Amino acid sequence: MQKPAKQALTFWLIGTTLILLALGSWLGMPNTPEGTGEAMGRVIAQTGLPAFLVWWHARSRNPLWSWMKFGSAYVVAVIAFGLLATMGRAHAEEPLPFEATFAQAWTVERLAGVSSAPQDQAAGVRQRARLNRADGAAVIEIACSWLRPNDHPDVRVQLSGVVNGMSDGLSKQDITLDEGTTSALSEGHRAWWQVNLRAHDASGTRSMQTIAMTSTESCIATATLTGTPQAYALQASEFASVLDHLQFHSTSSK
Repeated sequence: MQKPAKQALTFWLIGTTLILLALGSWLGMPNTPEGTGEAMGRVIAQTGLPAFLVWWHARSRNPLWSWMKFGSAYVVAVIAFGLLATMGRAHAEEPLPFEATFAQAWTVERLAGVSSAPQDQAAGVRQRARLNRADGAAVIEIACSWLRPNDHPDVRVQLSGVVNGMSDGLSKQDITLDEGTTSALSEGHRAWWQVNLRAHDASGTRSMQTIAMTSTESCIATATLTGTPQAYALQASEFASVLDHLQFHSTSSK
């Protein structure tokens, strides 16, 4: 391996390690594995791209750059990319198109996209609240998937598609998804379609879930409560309260 490549790899590893240590020690990592994965991915990208660009610039220099010179250029590049990324996120992270109210015990965070899949990053926004207690864990997630102009989807059909996709995915893990009756309800002066689900395998019930879906002027809104059986039963009233107080803001489709 040539010297510039060794320098780029070394400083990339050092930069990534230092930033991850800072996140873990002082700033704190996100509260969910999904959020942690997204944060680590951003760190690796924002330290790797500067290393590549400095390597590209230094690889044909004669004489080759010293470790001090390469490292100084890399630090400047990392800072510049960090500032650009911060400015980009500040511009892109607009207010959520909804306002959800959770009890104080819940840990709430905003996640990118309507799912962690790359193709869903620009498809909408979501907010997740997590509760971990001795009786189990529960998660409430609110997501808005942007509608195209003149889109008028059938919410019940959309909900059925979500459930079918979940069932297919779980079946590949030898987990069966039992689907309850899809019912209409009114919460917070808004009509929702709702279904209750139970995921189980040979060892018993893995999780319980309620999915509620409605449409707004700009998005398909999906609210889910997922939890271990005991936690799910205990937090069902909290989920109903969140739906009842959920407020949507008027905004244009993305």
